[in-house]
Amino acid sequence: MIEMPETFPAQAWVLTPGFQPKEVTLTEASSGWRSKGCRTETKWMILLADLYATKGDAIAGGRERLIEQQARIDAMQAKLEKRKATLEKAAAKL
Repeated sequence: MIEMPETFPAQAWVLTPGFQPKEVTLTEASSGWRSKGCRTETKWMILLADLYATKGDAIAGGRERLIEQQARIDAMQAKLEKRKATLEKAAAKL
């Protein structure tokens, strides 16, 4: 994550939905309800939390996101296993 650039245009890195690091040119500051970001040359609004100063920072940020996603998946898997066990226990009482 980077701070709001003081001058525009500015260069920054983002992660695409496929987690590919991509350099973008920021053209102006933008803010919405409870969020601050920047607009790019293609008029996309990107939140400051999704902007990185270097490609290495973007890659590190992507790895952190993947770890968080894996933790959520593991928690969901544990819940599913618990529900499955509850159903098996109920089926055994039939």
